[in-house]
Order: sequence, then structure tokens, then C-alpha cells
Amino acid sequence: MSDLRAPERRDASMSLLTEVMRNPLDPGYAAAARQRERSPDPTPRRRLPNVALTTVVAVLIGALSAAAIVDLRLPGGDAHSLLVEEISTRTSQADDTALRVEELRGEVTGLQEQALAQDGAGVLELSRRLDTQSGAAAVSGPGVVVTLDDAPGNRAPLGSDPRNRQQEGERVVDYDVQIAVNGLWEAGAEAIAVNGQRLTSLAAIRSAGGAILVGFRPLERPYRIQAIGDPGALQAGLARSSAGGYLAFVQERYGLRVATTRADSLDLPGAGSMKLRYARLGGPPADATMAPEVDE
Repeated sequence: MSDLRAPERRDASMSLLTEVMRNPLDPGYAAAARQRERSPDPTPRRRLPNVALTTVVAVLIGALSAAAIVDLRLPGGDAHSLLVEEISTRTSQADDTALRVEELRGEVTGLQEQALAQDGAGVLELSRRLDTQSGAAAVSGPGVVVTLDDAPGNRAPLGSDPRNRQQEGERVVDYDVQIAVNGLWEAGAEAIAVNGQRLTSLAAIRSAGGAILVGFRPLERPYRIQAIGDPGALQAGLARSSAGGYLAFVQERYGLRVATTRADSLDLPGAGSMKLRYARLGGPPADATMAPEVDE
């Protein structure tokens, strides 16, 4: 028997896509929209508890934050004062410890000298010379004192770039101290200390913020550079060197106060024992006086 059904149209499969394009919104959504138009919107009543809860949480958070801020400020005023007090306390403790270390070092040195007095006279003399040359032992003798200070009425900002002389203006920076120290080494100084801090081959003069450091110890102005050696030779050598010309320039150009005076006797402290991490003994010690340079 032949099939009497009408042939299917080729575009019949497109009817579903056509319906979707004509009516993209689901009938259920349309019915819900018509229902909302006919009845009052209950949404505001449902949101009231959420708004109240949010308000309560915000108030609690604000109260806790205020309590935390008050708790942080109560112990000692502002953070700057607390930091200054802490630094002062720790510095005093470090000074006391350094004095105790110096006392113990003196006792150890005395015991060593007693042990080597009879059979080790040569070793004892070598040890003394090396301690003097390296800066480990305290020394005394004539020399000169170079004093560096800021210009009168200096208003240069603290913490500016120490490499920028124009920005620093009328302040003494670490570079000035480095040049003066290297000039004294070049003039023949045998031992140098800056504000009581003995310089050695391991010492470094640098800046941290607005402070000048020798090693890890901050210095206070004025900066007194004490150098032991022939006073006349030191003064003449410094004046003829490039360091002397530089100091004269910053004194004239920026108003820094620079003064060089003779001293009949200077007492420089020892830097204590030094730990070498990379240097190794490569030969017999030289007889010439060691004059370490400070990195610029």
C-alpha cells in the first residue's frame, strides 16, 4: 500500500527556532510579572531584617576598631616617642656591654702577656704590633683633629639622598667624612677614629636615613676625626691633597664648618677582635703601617 501522507516541509525543523526567536521569555516569567503588577511588592518587608542585621554588624565592627586604636595609643603616646625611647635604652645597654667587653679584653691581654713574658717575647711583640696596626688595640700619641659640622642655620631635610649634594644643601654627609678620612690616611695617619669609633680595614662609613654610621654605630654632629701621626706632616699632607681641596670647596660653597687643629696627645680606643670571613694569611706581615681605605 502506498503512503498517502503529505510530504514533510523542508523548513519544518525551523519552527522551534522561530518560536524561540518570537517568544524568548518563558511564559512562567511573564505570568509572574503580571502577578507582581496586580499585587503589592513584598520585597521591602523582606529586606528590613537584612538591613537591620547589616547595621548592627557595622556598629560592632566600628566599636571594635575604636577600642583597638585606643588600646594601641594608651601605653605610651605616639609611636615616634616609643621608638626614640627604645633606641635610647638599647644604645645604653650596648654601651654598657661594650665597656664590659673592653674590661674582659684587658684581662685577657694581661694574662697573655704574663704567659709570653719569658719564653714568647718575640710572639708578644708581634702580637702587639699587629693589634696596633689592625686597630684592635687602643693607641695614644700626637696627631690632629678634623672637625666637620653643618652650616649655621642649616635647613636641609633629613633623609634626603646623601649622594646628591644639591639636595642635602648645608648638611655634612657620609661622603664628606669618607673624603676627610681617606685624606688623613694618605697624609700618613697611623690610626684614626671618628667620634670615638676606631676605623679598621673592616669599618665602613655610610648613611642610613639622615644619620652617618661607622659600622653600625650612629654618629652625632659635630663629627670629630682624630688621627694619630706627625701633626705637621698630617696638616700639610691633608692641605695638599685632593681631600683638602674638597673640604675647602664645601666650606666655601655650602658653608660647612671645617676645622683642623693639632693635638699633643690623643687616646683612641681599640676596635676589638675582628673576624675575617674571606681573607687568608698569604705571607709574612709587612713592617709598614697599615692604612686601610674607606670605601666611597
